[in-house]
Amino acid sequence: MAGSSRWQRWGNVLITAGALLLVAAALAWFLLPVRYEAFALVQMSGTQPSVLDEEERVDKEAFDRFKRTQEQLVLSNPVLHSVLRDPGISRLETIEAHEEDPASWLRDELTVEYPGNAELMRISMYGTRPGDTVKIVNAVVDSYIEEIVEKNKNEQLARNDELRRAFEQHAAKHTALMKTLQTLAAVHGTQDSQEAQIKKRVATEQLDSLLARAREIAGRLDRNELEIHVEKALEAKAPETRTADPPAEEEAEKAEDKTANISSLRRLEVERQFLEEKRAELAKQIKAQSDSLAKLRDSAAEVTALQEEVEQSRLLKLELAAKLDRADLEERLAADRINKLDDAILENSEGDAVPRYAILGSVAALGLALLVTGIVFHRPPRRSAGD
Repeated sequence: MAGSSRWQRWGNVLITAGALLLVAAALAWFLLPVRYEAFALVQMSGTQPSVLDEEERVDKEAFDRFKRTQEQLVLSNPVLHSVLRDPGISRLETIEAHEEDPASWLRDELTVEYPGNAELMRISMYGTRPGDTVKIVNAVVDSYIEEIVEKNKNEQLARNDELRRAFEQHAAKHTALMKTLQTLAAVHGTQDSQEAQIKKRVATEQLDSLLARAREIAGRLDRNELEIHVEKALEAKAPETRTADPPAEEEAEKAEDKTANISSLRRLEVERQFLEEKRAELAKQIKAQSDSLAKLRDSAAEVTALQEEVEQSRLLKLELAAKLDRADLEERLAADRINKLDDAILENSEGDAVPRYAILGSVAALGLALLVTGIVFHRPPRRSAGD
């Protein structure tokens, strides 16, 4: 009897344990929620178009930095707040269950990664309501495209338009400067600053030549004046050593000397008149040449200054053109680099139910085994014929 009672007690224990395990497995099956994963893929291009329309590989370090930046932008407040402003998202039961701080909760639930370090950004989220989870992931991807990618494209387009307007305005200014230089060339006879400098040098040499001739005429006039003064002095102070009755021969000689003095003085006076006329003519030429030289100096300075301005304008035009070409290239890059591949999907229809099935099945199997074993132990052992 004692042995039979012991077997029955063990049987009761095993039956009770098995029943509890079966009940626990059943409760866990119905009460523990199944979590589903929804994910979407966004393509991140690691190549960019070149000026020759050939793809160029982006530097790996720069591309990795770009991907990390996009990862943080997906989880940024502008994106998440935009998601939560959508009534179709904010009224979901999954969101309403975390109404205290849905943005922080959503940031913690989202996972952004690059599987295999590929050019694909995977945005995923787990949830117990598969429909809500898919809608939320889709909304996050759409908000990222709209708030980050499209805004960056629009800002790039605006910068390009502004740069294009600046280029067109400067091109018009450069054209106006070229026309001004041509007009100046028509006025001064040249638009080449070196040619203007040569003309100025030639004019300076001509003026120097006129001044040298003027100095020469002035020297000759001084000598002429001196000779006239001497001749007049000689005529005034000629000794009168006449006798009472000078011989006829002496009288004739003196008359001849007087005539010679008068001829010499007349010659000097004529020469002076010629030199004065020449000096007056040279003075007019010097004034005209001085005025011409002054104009040439102003012309050379004006042409040089305008040429420098035109050259600076040309260099700035080339710089703006290069920036515009680069901006157009970046615009093409921004248009093709980030693309949403498809709407979010569930990785499988059962979510993480498979491991759940395995665990609960094992618990149920263990409980059933204990229950059967307890029933076997609860039955009293058979007695032998001799007993």
